[in-house]
Amino acid sequence: MAGDGVSSLILLSASIVVALIVASAIFITALEMKDSMTNRAQLEENYMKSKLKIINDPAYTPYNLTTNTLTLYVKNIGTTILDMNTTSVILNGTAYSLTYDPAGSSTIKPLSGNVWAPQSVVVIKIKPNPKLQAGADYIATVVSSYGIKDSISFHVR
Repeated sequence: MAGDGVSSLILLSASIVVALIVASAIFITALEMKDSMTNRAQLEENYMKSKLKIINDPAYTPYNLTTNTLTLYVKNIGTTILDMNTTSVILNGTAYSLTYDPAGSSTIKPLSGNVWAPQSVVVIKIKPNPKLQAGADYIATVVSSYGIKDSISFHVR
């Protein structure tokens, strides 16, 4: 009978160890799920707070045929600061990355200050390749942080 007690104790100890291992695995999985859900919720919150609007007049979008420069004015109408470094323009299917460098061929800069704060406007200048043609219609789409975007259709005069 003494052997039965030792066997029972060994089985009890083994089942406690197995239960602790299973509980640890479940706890770690739950923490990973919580972190993943927190990150996703933060992305969704940022997306919902972020909005932009191209405020050019579609009847007169500034394009200089001589210098091959298209100028777009884009307003942050959301409630959060937008990242100018992650903004790009898609012009008739061609993507243009923007830089804050005034000497670059595709630039972005705020009208005032140095951040794209809520209710502020940035000026985007791109040099399309190939050049835009007078009398043709084009579509420009500005895409910024969190995938927010706005488009404008315009006619080059």
